[in-house]
This record gives sequence, structure tokens and C-alpha cells, in this order.
Amino acid sequence: MAQPEGSMREGELIALLSFAMALSALGIGLVLPAFGEMRPVLGLAEDSNRLARAITAYILGLSGGTLVYGPLSDGFGRKPALRVGFAVYAVGAAGSALATAVGSIPLLMATQSVWGAGAAGPRILALAIVRDLYEGDRMARIMSSVFAVFTIVPILAPVGGAAMVSATSWQGVFWLAAGLAVGVAVWATRLGETRPAGPSDGWLAPHLGRSVLRVLRNRRTVLYTFAMTLSFGAFFSYMASSELIFSDIFGRAHLFPWIFAGITALMSAAMVANALLVETLTTQRVVVATLVVYLLAALGLTIGTQVGDGIPAFAFFLVVLSIIAAMHGLVVANLNSLALDPMGDQAGTAGSVVGSMSTGGGALLGSVIDRAYDGTVTSLSIGFLVAAAVALTLCLMAGRVEEEAPDRPSAF
Repeated sequence: MAQPEGSMREGELIALLSFAMALSALGIGLVLPAFGEMRPVLGLAEDSNRLARAITAYILGLSGGTLVYGPLSDGFGRKPALRVGFAVYAVGAAGSALATAVGSIPLLMATQSVWGAGAAGPRILALAIVRDLYEGDRMARIMSSVFAVFTIVPILAPVGGAAMVSATSWQGVFWLAAGLAVGVAVWATRLGETRPAGPSDGWLAPHLGRSVLRVLRNRRTVLYTFAMTLSFGAFFSYMASSELIFSDIFGRAHLFPWIFAGITALMSAAMVANALLVETLTTQRVVVATLVVYLLAALGLTIGTQVGDGIPAFAFFLVVLSIIAAMHGLVVANLNSLALDPMGDQAGTAGSVVGSMSTGGGALLGSVIDRAYDGTVTSLSIGFLVAAAVALTLCLMAGRVEEEAPDRPSAF
């Protein structure tokens, strides 16, 4: 393990990186409880799913931003790139508050994209910093710890967002997010540089192009990234439509923040368990087993949805959704590790490409599922099923590639 400059210990490092990554989830979790209050202000019907596009815009901004911060940090160091990300995040969150104040949906979509672009910095650089310091199964364990602590904040986000809406206004959630970004940025000043800029580092387009091409030519990295993209796609659709699903389909709007928080808590518990699982099993085996459970749960949800004419029993839906969410948490933590493991000397660029492909592609796939929303959970259940089946196939293919050439990069 490399030692960064400065005196930050491993426990504090995990906490800082977790909260830095959590800023990206806050951009969604804090805002979802405000959707009900925002719809009439923006001239939308109570059952309109149009605000889901704001989540899509945020995630697309997140996707585009990841292509910048990794290479930027490879060329100039992790800390300068982090500072840029925190600043853009705060500007985007504040801009979203102003956009909703004037009732402009197009402006809201634009500021959400900026907000997402800012969130990309802390998210992708946290992964790169872990890869700077660790490798192999040790990296997977630390990554799991980061993800586990990271999910504590999203657990509280919807409850905090609902409390903010009740105590002040729905615009307050945007200002809260901006303030939190400033706070984490101050904390990050204690972080030592894990990759100082060097004379051989390149930020020019030719160097970046060669780096990206090298990442894309690694078959294992690409297969694991596509698998993660599918998982993100189905789960992004759930997040964007969750407020409407629980309020419009199941009539439990008052319970939504607690339900969302509870499901996120299960994801956190699964990630904690993952740190123990990879101690005894390989990361690849954990991923395959997780996706098998994911697939069976999605199949059960699809069957239950069809039996219920598109609306399964609420208790059944909640239990199966919780299982899927826990499996998604395991999949994301481990696929990130598997995708980045062959890219040790280019962790920043690799993290950018992997993050951009998985979040951007996931946002687009999620948007397709969102647009198929018809007042039932049919499209969501089918989306989970297809995502799990294809992701499992891709991971099995990647496993065979690793067996054939475990000690050298695999190219298409």
C-alpha cells in the first residue's frame, strides 16, 4: 500500500471518501421528497412522472463529468481535481434552487446537469484514491468499507429532505446540499496527495485518447462495466420513479422517506457483509452468486406483477425490492473493483471511463424504463429482470477471460 502525504489515518480516509461519494447520492435522495411540492409550482399534474427527467439530467451530468476528473487528476493530482468538483457541485445545487424558484423546468434540467457534473468529481476521485493505495482483494475490502459508510448518508437523505421541506421549503434541500459540499471540501484539506503530478503525466487530447483507448481495449474492464451499466439502469429507474410509485400506485406517500431510507439501509448492510464475503471467496464468485439471487428475485417480482395485473401486493413488492436493492449494492461495489483492477497505473482515467459508461448508459436505460411507466410497476419489474440476466451473462464471460489470461491485460 502506498502512503499519501499527510497524517490522515485509514479510518478517517474511509470516512472522508465515503462522505465525498455520498454527495452524489444526496443530489437525488434529498430532492425526491420535494417532488410532490415541486409539481404544482412547476405546473405539472400530481401524477406526472416528468420530474424523473431531472434525475436523468443529474445522472447524465454525473456521467459527463467523470470523463473529466479522472484524466485531470492523473495529470495534475487528485486534490486539485477534488476542489474543482466540490465548487461545481455547490454552484449546481444553488442554481437548481434558483431554477425552481422561477418555475423554469428547462433551467432546472440545465442546473441539475451542472450539479451532477460537480458530483462526478468526488465520486470518481474517491475510487481512484482507493486504487492508488490498494490493489486486489484488499482493494475490494476497502472499497466495500467505503461504500458501506457512504450509504449511511443516503439512508438519512430522504428523511432529511422531507424534514427540510416541512421545516422550511422544498427549495431548502438544494441549499442544504450546497452547504454540505462546502463542508466536505473543508474536511478534504486534510487529505494527502495520493498521486502527485509528474512530468510524464499528460492532459493533452492525444495522451487522453490513448489512455481511453487502452481502457476500452481491456476486455475484462469493458465486460464488467457493461454489467454495471445494466444494474445501474434498472436501479436508476427505481430511484427516479420511487416517489411516484409509493405515492400514486400504493398510496403511501407519507411513508416514502422511511421506505426509501430502509431499502438503502439494507444496501449498506449488504456492503458490510461483502467485506467479509471477499475474505473467503473471490470477488468474481461473489458477483456471480449475487447476480443469481438478483435474477431470481427479479423473476419473482415479474411474476407477482403479472398476477396482480401490474400492481403486486405491497408487502410482496417491498420484500422483493429490498432483496434486489441489497444485491445491487453488492454488484456495484464488486464490479467497480473488478473493472478497475487491471488498470492500476491509470486508475484515474479508468475510473472516468468506467464511471461515465456505467452512469451515463444507466441513466439512458433508466429513462427508457421511466417513459414506459403506465401507473403500474410492470416496466420496472421487467427492467430488473432483463438487467440481471444480461449482467450475469457478461460477468460469466469476463470470468472466462480472466481464467484464460489472469496475468496480462486482455484486449479485443
